[in-house]
Amino acid sequence: MRWLNTALLGGALCIGAGVTSLSAFADNPDPSPSSGLVLFLTQSDPMVASHGLHIASRMLDEDRQVTIMLIGEAGQIAVKDAATGASRFTGESLQQDLAAFIAAGGTVAITPPTVASLGGDYGVLIEGVGPPKDHQGLHDHMFEPRTKLMVF
Repeated sequence: MRWLNTALLGGALCIGAGVTSLSAFADNPDPSPSSGLVLFLTQSDPMVASHGLHIASRMLDEDRQVTIMLIGEAGQIAVKDAATGASRFTGESLQQDLAAFIAAGGTVAITPPTVASLGGDYGVLIEGVGPPKDHQGLHDHMFEPRTKLMVF
């Protein structure tokens, strides 16, 4: 019976130490920057694309590093004169929402194969959209443990 009392006391001390360390963590939040987001947008469907842009914009509003990668058919929303539907959140065109995201400090990159599928002319894209400027930096951002990856 004595071993049971010792085990219970030891367990209580371990649990108490765990609660103490959790409490200390709550009092001293992690000083590292908040998490970021890399959003792979693959569709130009207004319902899908507007949800992705909405999430990316909200994260950007919270001062998080956000990068949108346009892949495949989603490249259409970066074309200046393309006829895309309106955002389900803002009522504006998807191009206007993308431009507002860029103006607010978000990064938008488009894959070279996507540009090739659009005719290979970067000049048709809205200002601020282009190939990744820093491939290694993008990879570092993607694989940072606090970065979230989403695909729409």
